[in-house]
Amino acid sequence: MEHRSPAEIRSAIREADRDTILGKGWKAPAARAVTSAADSDGSHLLVADSDSG
Repeated sequence: MEHRSPAEIRSAIREADRDTILGKGWKAPAARAVTSAADSDGSHLLVADSDSG
């Protein structure tokens, strides 16, 4: 598994497509989605802030 720093990780949804895919209200209010996953490398906490796509 390739490990990348946060600076190297790009958003999965292009900024131009966010309103269409996520809905026009995705930016407000500020929200954070959190989930977890586990694999042979261990447990992973996945976090996404609404203001970063």
